[in-house]
Amino acid sequence: MEKALLIGIDGASWNIIQRLKHTEVLSMRFIKSGAAWATLKSTLPPWSIPAWNSLFAGLSPERLGIYGFLKPSGDKLVPLTRELDGQVYLWDLVSMRRGRVIAVNRDFEILNSMGD
Repeated sequence: MEKALLIGIDGASWNIIQRLKHTEVLSMRFIKSGAAWATLKSTLPPWSIPAWNSLFAGLSPERLGIYGFLKPSGDKLVPLTRELDGQVYLWDLVSMRRGRVIAVNRDFEILNSMGD
């Protein structure tokens, strides 16, 4: 069985990743050896909610109908709730092919400790 590892660091440009290469957080040798890596263009708008959903669904924010944490409803903004029910994501496709998926979400505060 082939294996894949996708590491995404929200809001981190490649210059930030490069600054972490000598920390225990990331091993650049591990990331770059035998791997594909690239700097990705963000979505418009370049916010976490549309960007991550677009990455994992393979669709633009416009196609997904997601532009942030809120959506217009009449004359007010309301939280997104059921918009993504039924949306097929990358992990769904892997599971459909009887693959195993492990998804982890972790908030890090490492940049605060880098002496900026």
